[in-house]
Amino acid sequence: WTLPPAVAVAIDDELSRIHASHKLVLDAAAVVGESFEPELVASIAEQSVAFTLEALDRLVGADIIRATATPRRFHFRHPIVRRAVYDGIPSGWRLAAHARAAAALIAARAPAGTSAHHVERSALQGDEFAVAVLVEAARGTASRAPLGAGRWLLAALRLLPAEASPERRMGLLTEAATALASGGAYDEALAALEESLALVPADQAELRADVIAKIAYVKRRSGRPFDSRPVLEHALESLAASDSKASADLRLELALHSLWHDEFTALTDLAKPLLRLARDRSDLPMVALSAALCSLGSSEPVGAVRDTVAEAEDAFAALSDEQLAGRIYVSFYVALAELRRERADEALRHANRGLEVGRLTGQGVTVTSWLAIASRATLLKGQVADAARLGRDAIDTERLLADDWRTIWALEADALAAFWAGDSDRARASAQEMATRAERTHPFLSGPAAVQLAGAEYADDDAASAYARLTALEAEPARRALDRNAAHGWELLIRSQLALGRTDDAKKTAARASTRARASGLPQQIATVRCAEATVLLASGDPDGASKLLEEAVTLADAAGNPLLSARGRALAAIALIARGDKAQGIEELTHAEQTLFACGARREADAAARELRRLGENIPRRARPTSGRSGLGALSPRENEIAAEVASGKTNREVAAALFLSEKTVGNHLTRIFEKLNVHSRAALASLVGREATGSADHASRHGLAEP
Repeated sequence: WTLPPAVAVAIDDELSRIHASHKLVLDAAAVVGESFEPELVASIAEQSVAFTLEALDRLVGADIIRATATPRRFHFRHPIVRRAVYDGIPSGWRLAAHARAAAALIAARAPAGTSAHHVERSALQGDEFAVAVLVEAARGTASRAPLGAGRWLLAALRLLPAEASPERRMGLLTEAATALASGGAYDEALAALEESLALVPADQAELRADVIAKIAYVKRRSGRPFDSRPVLEHALESLAASDSKASADLRLELALHSLWHDEFTALTDLAKPLLRLARDRSDLPMVALSAALCSLGSSEPVGAVRDTVAEAEDAFAALSDEQLAGRIYVSFYVALAELRRERADEALRHANRGLEVGRLTGQGVTVTSWLAIASRATLLKGQVADAARLGRDAIDTERLLADDWRTIWALEADALAAFWAGDSDRARASAQEMATRAERTHPFLSGPAAVQLAGAEYADDDAASAYARLTALEAEPARRALDRNAAHGWELLIRSQLALGRTDDAKKTAARASTRARASGLPQQIATVRCAEATVLLASGDPDGASKLLEEAVTLADAAGNPLLSARGRALAAIALIARGDKAQGIEELTHAEQTLFACGARREADAAARELRRLGENIPRRARPTSGRSGLGALSPRENEIAAEVASGKTNREVAAALFLSEKTVGNHLTRIFEKLNVHSRAALASLVGREATGSADHASRHGLAEP
């Protein structure tokens, strides 16, 4: 990709006025990067430091480069300028310049990570010293920048002597794949692992099993279809009754496959031995993970698995951030176990810790969809507006990825929060996308998708479609989808039946839902079902019976700390009061409920309460929705501004991904949204817009005496 013609011509015109000897220093600076120190530039340019400083003064005077607040450090006026200079350097000189930069940094005993960039671009195959530098740099940065580390390891692999052993190549490939997967470069990680597997002799069952488990791990974390089970089972059979690490890793992948396919008996059979083995080995991450899986696989009431959940919590709390970074996905499953048990605060704490450690260690792109846990946990706390924001963020960088089960799973949180927020269009769009993608490649998520789509249909007054969709889930094991999210599906089914006048069916459904809720022991699930049962009784002319159920529902919701669920119960209780003849008290209760629902961000329920109050003769003002007045570059998020600047400097998506420690797909998705927000349709147009702002900012600073010295 080249700079837009207008931008290139303007910069070329500036550069043409620079003396040739000063241009040599400028070229050397561009080889270093966007910021640089004069001593290294002097070495690359093969000039004295004194001459280099004089040239830098001239370049500062021409406003090509600028001094920074840090002594002896300079930077280019804008990344676009540096890119234009770098692209104009003859290829041969640039290659030699990188070699001189690497030599100077190595001689100065700079950290390997500082010189690796130049070594990668200048070393020859067979250069063992260069290989050592790249490997050292990768291992030194893997904990905070795994994407760059993985690519340095691949560069080291390319530089290995032709006679390097298969074992050595396999080691580098596997190490590179681990780092690349942590950074979200799943395609590169899989390619490295498949190349490694091809090097493993057929009789090395243990080694082959280890690589096969890693391939399954990367496929799962990348969101690809769960197609590894036959290969995993075959590899496990080849190890007989081994308790090796490879065997445990194979069993873990099979256990996770069982979890996502709702095969809970198989999950328990695999997770329990893993937990015993993890305890014996004092493997804290595996203790936390396998205990969480045991909890997720159990069909017993919440109280019966309290000890298992506590063991997962204790092991997770004992993990250092470094241990967690090595197995970042542990936080997801521990948080998911807490979420399934309606422990919202604990789920948020564990998910947020994983998100924080992931972002600090260059794994942010791999954990974004975990915000769906935070969204659903926040909804259990009755905070609808926050849940909706988290739901949007959960799919923000993933939405355009095709056939990604993580995205499909995260869409559930977005659709659910949008439903309660009263955003019917978004709820339907996310639910429809979830259903379409699940049907195409991930049918195990079709049940939850059907519930969310039914919710959107019910909200749009299409009770018949919602009823037909939800009735299909009443048989085992699909009915577990109705239990999710505090029995949201059961309540929707009952309300749809009532809307269609199927009161007798609604009574039967309510009885089944009540049996399942009581068996779960989950207070919010029970409270939701009590509200649904009360709705049936109100429709049947039994406000006294409804009041008793609603009293229990409100008590449970209050104890669980969910003001949304409590207010929904109170709104129904108010209707029961009015039906019993206590209109004044009913209106008072309903007014309070409407205010609470609005404060929670539950626009749909608040609007329904307000409509009922108006029907009763109350003067309830209509509330306006908030709007955003941002436009232009100001409408971009900090990350989007960062990516826009990098792209405008001429970097490819891959180069931007490497610079910001993101995946290429994430950069592409951000770029799509940037184009939409700025109403531009090409990289050239984006570069022109960013360039105009940079020039405008510089002009403004100059006019007001704000330019850097």
